[in-house]
Amino acid sequence: MNYLIACGGTSGHINPAIAIADELRRRDPDAKFIFIGMKRNLESELVPRAGYEIRFIETSGLSRDKSFAGVRHNVRMVKKFLDSKRAVKHIINEFHPDAAIGTGGYVSAPVIRAACERHIPTVIHEQNAFAGVTTKMLAGKVDRILLSFKLAKPIKGVEKKTRLVGNPVRRAFLELDRKTARAELGIPENERVVLSCGGSLGATKLNEAFVGFAKKVAADGIDFAMIRLGFRGYGESGVLKLDDRFEENLTGAKAAGLKVGVYFFSQAITVEEGLEEAKLVLDTLQGRELDFPVVFDQEEIYEADARTDNLDPSTASDIAVAFCDAVKDGGYNPMIYANTRWFVSQMDFSRLDGYSKWLAQYYRTPFFPYQFQIWQYTSSGSVDGIQGNVDLNLCFTTDF
Repeated sequence: MNYLIACGGTSGHINPAIAIADELRRRDPDAKFIFIGMKRNLESELVPRAGYEIRFIETSGLSRDKSFAGVRHNVRMVKKFLDSKRAVKHIINEFHPDAAIGTGGYVSAPVIRAACERHIPTVIHEQNAFAGVTTKMLAGKVDRILLSFKLAKPIKGVEKKTRLVGNPVRRAFLELDRKTARAELGIPENERVVLSCGGSLGATKLNEAFVGFAKKVAADGIDFAMIRLGFRGYGESGVLKLDDRFEENLTGAKAAGLKVGVYFFSQAITVEEGLEEAKLVLDTLQGRELDFPVVFDQEEIYEADARTDNLDPSTASDIAVAFCDAVKDGGYNPMIYANTRWFVSQMDFSRLDGYSKWLAQYYRTPFFPYQFQIWQYTSSGSVDGIQGNVDLNLCFTTDF
């Protein structure tokens, strides 16, 4: 069967759509899918990453502003809606879908309306307790309305075709065990983890709270912050991950007046993987200005088996050099982070002469036979605005 899926705007609409497609594909490996979304929105990234084709249309939501600007917006919205519906009909003519599924976001409106006009079976899924404008607008046209919550406010007049199904969750969440998840995220077994969830657009208050914490940090005499951009899991698969809080951490630190650099926790075991990590860093930064270097963090894992446990010094050095050179070619100053043992025993230090060093050595005074620019002197510091122990560092130069 061929499925046309419309979703967009935020991950709260996109991820359920991907979960639905994954389950349909699991049940029918020959099923084909085309997603429809907007190029400027998050679906343009998440859907291809999940392995699905996506086509783009241009539309917008309805403004409730009664001013002249609001009226003008809605006139343009109607034109975009009609243009989008025509574009969808071309896709329908080409793809011949057996069903059309909408999971919300205003991009769903022209897609599902066009499918209804072609008498294609249609389903819409509402993730929220209170139905959005798009769901309400389509409710009278579609064949089925699926709700996520038992206490969701019902849509009048369509009760007979409404079903309670819950919110679709990707099977990966159900199959992942705690140990594997921690390994993939690079979180040691003995560390406490607190999950703080805010909606894609509802996380503003959390972000504002972090800015408040960052200001407390700055007021406590902190001058700079090295922010984790991402990591490679130290499990067998070695999946690359962006730090979920990188953007808000970077924004908060800058808003507090802190100088910033970034680091990537590496578990690369080949030069190709090191270059892959560097590419992720550069693609994420996209030329944004930093005060401090981009750091290659290669270190020993004590709490669990790591991919790098059997890495020889020559290969470890090859990877570090490849990462740093790629970062330098991308317009940033590279740096290498490690503790004393890793620098001396696990790397060929003679090959690292051209790169800045960040030394982790937890003593009252550092002793190290080579030059280094940043010294991490404790992992059990305290800073106002941050709960628990904090890694504290001294920087000996402003020349980066």
